[in-house]
Amino acid sequence: MEPANLIPPDDRDAELDAWLRERATPLADLGFSARVAAALPAESRRRVARERFWFAAAGGCVGVVVALIAIAISPSAGDALHQLDQVGGYVAAQFADPTVLLALVFAAGSVAFVFRKRALRLLVR
Repeated sequence: MEPANLIPPDDRDAELDAWLRERATPLADLGFSARVAAALPAESRRRVARERFWFAAAGGCVGVVVALIAIAISPSAGDALHQLDQVGGYVAAQFADPTVLLALVFAAGSVAFVFRKRALRLLVR
């Protein structure tokens, strides 16, 4: 019978641990796992990655369109566009700085290096 607090006595824990340790050898599956894995349908990871990319790209485009529509129908659209123009000028001035361009090139190169194998696999198929 289980104790009221559902915690077994310590002596049973030690006994169970000893029993499990002495029988800790892995079971031989005689190739069963490999046969099961081979029988599973092969879902293309590339296809899934491409679908994910296109869903993300479509979602991004929809988000941009919704934001542009919201700006266009806003009563203060003129003020928002003026502020956007000021921000755009500031950003353009930052990109004119050669150190910022050099940092962006190194960052893009680093990202390309990290994901080179994955990108090549997606481009091949």
